[in-house]
Amino acid sequence: MKIFVSHAIKDSNLINDLKSALEPRGLQLLIAEHHSDINYSTVTDKIEKMINTSNIALILLTNNGFNSNFVQQEIGYIKSAKIPYLQIIEKGLEKKITGFNYGKGYIEYSPESPQTTIDKIKQSLLDHWIKQIQFEIAQINQKKAIDLKLKQQKEQEQALKIGLGLLAGILVLGMIDN
Repeated sequence: MKIFVSHAIKDSNLINDLKSALEPRGLQLLIAEHHSDINYSTVTDKIEKMINTSNIALILLTNNGFNSNFVQQEIGYIKSAKIPYLQIIEKGLEKKITGFNYGKGYIEYSPESPQTTIDKIKQSLLDHWIKQIQFEIAQINQKKAIDLKLKQQKEQEQALKIGLGLLAGILVLGMIDN
């Protein structure tokens, strides 16, 4: 699962702790400053591409992130791209959340005990990943059921055509004999 991480560069310690905890679990963090790509003319182009290719976004609203114009704009882009997201809000900032993020659930981040927050993030993301996989499996099974039903209908139609052809042949032969 690809996770875009919206954050302030000043939170590099938290980012490194998240990478250490999540990437061994198969969760790929998309962190703009960790990826170089000469195909994009601006940082914004790179970030938009990363958001658009992610399965979920992780928004770190620490003191640094909350005051970052980039983070605030990334939140708007994430919402407009309809990417699901998980907010991490530093203790004390929850009352400052306004606008489109107001009322959205979050995980509280306490700089004094970052591991507790990292464990909650890891569990939330893994739960989301499992639900996403279960949803995809259900869609595959539904498609298989629909395909099987269509195949059965085609077989029934083919059998009906053969039966009608045989009946027509018998009627024609009966008319010839008379």
